[in-house]
Amino acid sequence: ALVTSGTATLECLFHKVPHVVIYRTSWLNFQIGKRLIKTPYIGMSNIVSQHLVASEYVQDQINPSLIAQELISLLE
Repeated sequence: ALVTSGTATLECLFHKVPHVVIYRTSWLNFQIGKRLIKTPYIGMSNIVSQHLVASEYVQDQINPSLIAQELISLLE
């Protein structure tokens, strides 16, 4: 599944659905958020698990071809 950061990632984790997390917000909100929130992950499934269970693509890392490759590898 391709999901945005939030509760949907927890649903994927609960139902054992492989997923990729994407998140994009305004530049200003992102700059403020990364200074206020000190966690290595942005996806709730990763935060709750305390390790990387789903790849994360944030802000400028979002690249459709990379994400497509990631999703194809999950399907295989």
